[in-house]
Amino acid sequence: MSTEAATHTASLAVWGLQGPVEAGHPFTAAVGGTCNAGCVLTSRQVEIVDADGATVARAELGDTAWPGTANLVWGNVELVAPQTPGTHQWTARIAAPGHAAAQFAFSVASVPAPRHQLTVQVLDGTKRKPLKAAHVGAGPVHAVTDGDGRATLLLPPGDVTIQVWKQKYSAAEQALHVGGDAEVSFTIRYVPDKDPQYVRDFWA
Repeated sequence: MSTEAATHTASLAVWGLQGPVEAGHPFTAAVGGTCNAGCVLTSRQVEIVDADGATVARAELGDTAWPGTANLVWGNVELVAPQTPGTHQWTARIAAPGHAAAQFAFSVASVPAPRHQLTVQVLDGTKRKPLKAAHVGAGPVHAVTDGDGRATLLLPPGDVTIQVWKQKYSAAEQALHVGGDAEVSFTIRYVPDKDPQYVRDFWA
């Protein structure tokens, strides 16, 4: 009677991605691997591939466990943002002897080179004063207003939709064409809590 050696299950993770990256520019992420049976995957190679299966980069897992874990060994991987702007689906994969092949899917946002500065002023519609800590976004580019109610976005030329939001305030958005440095103003109004418990639960 023959027996087969048990196959362990490996798991991968990728973290430390730096948000939108300018097309063609390098960036660094962390990749880690662990085994359900407790063995350590030190020195195992992880391959990063794009949506077509082409190899983007390779990294070797180190011998140090990530803080707070027992055997999640990790290493840095050097990557380059795709030349084509957009959100790209990549996959990290590992094939270690004695382990079932494992993979981890993640996305990389590649953006055109920013050329223009858009200053966004956000005002409290009730107090008619600058509103601090409001979120301002244009696609993958985000910022938070300062004490003067201002946030700066560095954007490529083209058509964008600017969105503004803050907890307990109405949201607002505006479509505009970015063709040079510019400034735009938003006024959003405070919305009283109708269900404080819901707000506490939702924003906790």
